[in-house]
Amino acid sequence: MKRYITRGVHESIHSGLQSVIWDALNRVNTDLDYLQIFSLKCYGESLTIIEHNQEQPKFSQVIYVPNFIVTNEMKVYIVVEGTTATMMLAEEY
Repeated sequence: MKRYITRGVHESIHSGLQSVIWDALNRVNTDLDYLQIFSLKCYGESLTIIEHNQEQPKFSQVIYVPNFIVTNEMKVYIVVEGTTATMMLAEEY
């Protein structure tokens, strides 16, 4: 699958955290919905919690990522179209 990121993702999300999100997409063990939703929240001083959801078929997972901090809660979408996936901030959708 070809992967793309928007300028907003490039400027707002550390590349290591982007890799965690792409890895989470790869671990989905059911059919992929065209819209993958990732909610990022900071917990404490050194932990980011990522909630990953899709609607059809229903799927969700929670990922705990130490040593990466997001300063604000944010929502990231990955739009899957055929063999292409684009990661973008929710406000870029």
